[in-house]
Amino acid sequence: MEDSVLAVEFYSFLDEETEFISYSVEFDLVNVNSDERTTIGYASLYFINTFSKNSWFDIRDAADGISGDMSHLIYELEDVLQQESDFLGLLAILDHLQINKAYRGKGLGSKALIEIVEYLETLSIDYLALIPSAFEEKDEEKKQIDIQRLIKFYNKFHLEVVNKQCESKPIMGRNLNHLVTI
Repeated sequence: MEDSVLAVEFYSFLDEETEFISYSVEFDLVNVNSDERTTIGYASLYFINTFSKNSWFDIRDAADGISGDMSHLIYELEDVLQQESDFLGLLAILDHLQINKAYRGKGLGSKALIEIVEYLETLSIDYLALIPSAFEEKDEEKKQIDIQRLIKFYNKFHLEVVNKQCESKPIMGRNLNHLVTI
């Protein structure tokens, strides 16, 4: 790993039904000596121009076509985003970020998230939101412990829990228009 760098590649397509842009993100370790690539994880994102729909109900309805979690996230974010004075309508939802187990604990998840946030800032995305989810864990008690661990991880990147009254399904967000250093 010492002779390797993290390469992050973004692949996008327009979901014509929802009018959301879907991104698949691949994380590879590239050996600087041999150019050998090893895929170590992936992420998925959705970009939503909130002005492409007539109302928040229409955005939630389109999000429901993707998943119930996405619809729930939009529902919970509506009030938050309406209170953001510099939210101009471009929302990114980090649907999934995973580093393969063999590569965890080496700082690669942090590097991957930094790359994603920098990419979103380059695209002038206003707000990043996600639901921290321990989808691999089946035991409910361990899942809640993992969710708390994920919240601490995302807090390092200035994402905060924005729906305080729903502890079982926290939603985290960050206004990307506010300058912060990671």
